[in-house]
Amino acid sequence: MYNELKMLLSLGRHPNMVAPPLGVVTKKGRFGNRRGVCGFLLEWFPLGSLKDRLLRDDYDETTSMKQKLRWARQITEAFVHINDHSNAGFYPDLKPDNIVLREDAETGLLDAVLIDLEQRGGWFAWSPPEVAYLEYLEILTDESGLAEGELKDEILEQLRGYYGDPEWSPGAGGRRYHNTEGGFSSPWLALLKARGAKSWGMDLLERAQVFMLGKLLWCIFEGQPFVRCGIDHEVLRDGDPEYESRRSGKARAFPKFKRTPHVLRQLIQACTAGAPEWDASQPRLPGVVLQGGKLHPVGSGGDLTPTTAVDTRNAARNFWIREVELARAFMRELILLRGKSPRGNNSEKGSQPQPPTSVTTTGLLDQVRTRPLFSEVLERLDRIASQ
Repeated sequence: MYNELKMLLSLGRHPNMVAPPLGVVTKKGRFGNRRGVCGFLLEWFPLGSLKDRLLRDDYDETTSMKQKLRWARQITEAFVHINDHSNAGFYPDLKPDNIVLREDAETGLLDAVLIDLEQRGGWFAWSPPEVAYLEYLEILTDESGLAEGELKDEILEQLRGYYGDPEWSPGAGGRRYHNTEGGFSSPWLALLKARGAKSWGMDLLERAQVFMLGKLLWCIFEGQPFVRCGIDHEVLRDGDPEYESRRSGKARAFPKFKRTPHVLRQLIQACTAGAPEWDASQPRLPGVVLQGGKLHPVGSGGDLTPTTAVDTRNAARNFWIREVELARAFMRELILLRGKSPRGNNSEKGSQPQPPTSVTTTGLLDQVRTRPLFSEVLERLDRIASQ
């Protein structure tokens, strides 16, 4: 909460970003009668969130292409504003829930307003793979992760080497939860550090945010409130991904296209380069879905094809085995490209080593660097709107 309050007060105003708080809420503590901040008051948006609008759009309403392009441009402009304002400016939690709508009195169109500036990271389904994979490894090194042993120690050492902190540890009890510039997510902070060093990797923070923007564009132009890929919090919020809409048919999962114009499909695919869903040779494994209040393997059909708890556990287990394999492969790529050994022997805390020039293998970071920058996304959106 304190980091969000700090961001809201330090960022300049922008029409597509929530305004600074109207006031703070304080409460007197039990010890010492000290008064502390327990919340703050923001503008009320009676039209609700973009997620709510997309749900209605799939049933009863038809959102015009002009309106969709307006949202796409406004959200991109908000990203540019946040990233240009300060050294700690970036946004890691994009999803339709975090965009609220406000009517423009002159045009009658709806404006998109970005909210939630906690900078704690986002859901796995929305996070770029170069961030999500590190978060997977962090979970494995936590107290509730792997059993104590060589594998856990190896992964922990690799993370410490990449983060440039030999004392780094996972969990809310770590030092990263003190007052900090850039929030509380170690993978995102590593990208922020690379941008500040103005050396190798300085563009990766922006391209990571472009990935989330690409998924949001998919939601907007497909009229879908959820991306429905992977296993995370979204699974438990999406009541039944096989529902039949009166207008658009079955719900879709990223990156399936039905309603998006071809030129926008190309932009979305460019923004989400590196997503495992695009890998035809080793596509992302299906996970589980919520049907009738129970979790079932994707494609099981619920009652039509009866499944057991063992089937669901196996589907989830196979999904995570594959995801962890990808995460460990990405860590090996990072170690190679940044010139760091697993023990970080040739790195000094705070240093930004250059990647070795002899590396010829391609990997996730090569795909990441093909994503457009925000300025390029705006240019393409403007060209599309003018056609």
